[in-house]
Amino acid sequence: MANHIIKVIMLLILIFFSLIISLPIIILSDTGSNYGKIYESIPYYYEPANPTSINNLIVNTDIADIELNYIDEPVNYIAKFVLKVDMSGKILDRKSYLDYFNIIFTSESGNVNFTLKIREGVNFEEILTLLNEISLKVILRVDIVCDIRLNVDIEGNVKIAVPYLVSIRNVFTNVSKGDIQYDLSYCYIDGNISGIAKSGNISFKVIHVQYSQNSKLTFINDIGHTLIYILQDCDIGANITGIGITVTGIIQLIYKDESPNIGAQFILYNKRDLGNEANNTAVGFENDPLPSLAGQKFYSYDFPAQNNYNFSLYKPYPSDMGNFIWNLYSVPN
Repeated sequence: MANHIIKVIMLLILIFFSLIISLPIIILSDTGSNYGKIYESIPYYYEPANPTSINNLIVNTDIADIELNYIDEPVNYIAKFVLKVDMSGKILDRKSYLDYFNIIFTSESGNVNFTLKIREGVNFEEILTLLNEISLKVILRVDIVCDIRLNVDIEGNVKIAVPYLVSIRNVFTNVSKGDIQYDLSYCYIDGNISGIAKSGNISFKVIHVQYSQNSKLTFINDIGHTLIYILQDCDIGANITGIGITVTGIIQLIYKDESPNIGAQFILYNKRDLGNEANNTAVGFENDPLPSLAGQKFYSYDFPAQNNYNFSLYKPYPSDMGNFIWNLYSVPN
């Protein structure tokens, strides 16, 4: 009888330890059975048989970081789009990125459209928990001039880099939540440039550029920092007007020209005194207050010159939120 009891106890102990060992394996197997990863890098090409000299390039996305740059190597295409999607999570087993995104790519001679939208019925917050990266790289051939329009409806950053001696025409970017960055160096601008970021920063940097026609620069954000950086040591070739608007953010203006043929004027509306104006500088500029507009006007000694930059920078209301920072230099005649 005693031996029988001992055998029963030993059997119960064996079952107990078996459960302890096997239960976590069962749980992990169950919870991990639908875990999956998605990593795709998908190229799209715009290579029409008879390309026109000017192309309309339009990108519309719900969510993605967009980077636009140029290639100077011999290639057959005019534009190349590389979509990168990196996702991981518990519900991705045997899933495709196309289960979450609808992609439309259309191209005709002179026009190309790339659209990336979240599929109807897919929850945006759920996608955020699964996404490691979603980005779109746009690569343009240097000898093709494009009108460019980039739009991000929900969230994503936009970066545009234009290299040495490349020409661009009209460029418009619009981002609901994210940053916009322009980096234009030693290039030619043949049109207007605009950037709108409802919630995000805008950086516009031009270094020794030339304009083939009178152009307009427009930068608007509600919340964030707008940087307008202009460095010019060669004649610009045209007259440039600019508008900068912020609601609660800061507009920072850095301007330097070393040519007596370039004049500059900057008008700041609804400026408030933060008590740190000693950090702002204006060398080679006159300074006139505008009491009725709660503003200030800066104009270089050589304004108006042969060609000019003429900016108006606004805060819609003379509130305590947001302000201007400036560092200005113009070479004396």
